[in-house]
Amino acid sequence: MLINFDFNFDPQKAAPKYRQFADALAEFLESSDLPAGSKLPNDRELARQYGIAKVTLSRALGLLEEKGVLERRVGAGTFVAAKSGKVGRRIALVCHGTISNDNGFVSSLWDELHRQAPAYQVDLLILQRFPKDYQRAVNSYNLDGLIVLSAEMEFLPELQELARRGVAIAQVGMFHSECREISFGTDHMQAAGRAVEYLYDLGHRKIGFIMLTINGKPHFSSVERLHGYQKAMYDKFLPVNPDWIIGSGINMKCLGEDIYKLHDQNELPTAFILDSLGMAPKIYHIMRTINCNIPQDISFIGFDNAPLCSQLTPGLSCCGHDTKELVTKVFNHLCGREKHDGMPLPLILTERESCAKVNINFPPKNISTPKTKENK
Repeated sequence: MLINFDFNFDPQKAAPKYRQFADALAEFLESSDLPAGSKLPNDRELARQYGIAKVTLSRALGLLEEKGVLERRVGAGTFVAAKSGKVGRRIALVCHGTISNDNGFVSSLWDELHRQAPAYQVDLLILQRFPKDYQRAVNSYNLDGLIVLSAEMEFLPELQELARRGVAIAQVGMFHSECREISFGTDHMQAAGRAVEYLYDLGHRKIGFIMLTINGKPHFSSVERLHGYQKAMYDKFLPVNPDWIIGSGINMKCLGEDIYKLHDQNELPTAFILDSLGMAPKIYHIMRTINCNIPQDISFIGFDNAPLCSQLTPGLSCCGHDTKELVTKVFNHLCGREKHDGMPLPLILTERESCAKVNINFPPKNISTPKTKENK
């Protein structure tokens, strides 16, 4: 069978030579619509025709066999596989640390990625890596794309460089305007502002903020939410008591002490915004220990609308994104089906039972955030 397509190795691309050749060959096979069972020239002929080493060719053909594009038979040769000409993709979800099972955003994201992956012919992996190791991971695992969880600002230039060199990459969780071409998520400052606005319209004027810190340092996304909270409070001329801004480590040892102190001094706010959904069960428990009822005595609202929000009693109201929409946009981008519009995802407010009105002497203003009532 005649194989004839243009191939010129581009050293500026991140993909090694065997990956570039495999991609070019797969594209040719798909466009030529060759029938299943068609035999390719032997390895020596192909290597000579395209001026590549036999070991490079062998890796390229092995990769396409792994993806179901080719079938290699010992002693017989290489054949077009009896499958769809469409090339399957291997995509990795990459984080910079251990993923906790109680992380509402990550668990719901992973579940939705698994649900939609078959429609895009995607095999999913999960890896723990830092940006300096991304290129090595792409080569080692034959990856076609990377989904990077909530990257810190310091890592964005490296992600952009990988994208420029041809790696399909999506940074998810928080929208970064600095790299909007690969960023998928909500504007965290805006989300926190909407949470303040929602509580304000319920009559709350004393609103606190509880954020997660790791090794004493908040994640950049937490800082963005904190800034959004502070700006919204100032814009509405509301007091921001420094004691109402509580930073808690993963073990939350100091969280209870801070809340107990506010309670003993009769200084608890009427509502708290929760930066991290994983903190919610512990905070609910603390409220019970001081006989503070949710939402009769205090209201709570979070951001990531994950299954845990409904499992809590009372259910936790949230202002965040639609995970299904997020994953669809990410897969369309990574699989080349649709160009990313470079805009943050719209905010959706899901009301549950964790927030209640506070008596005020004037009617609340309307808010523009789309709202949903969870069906019971």
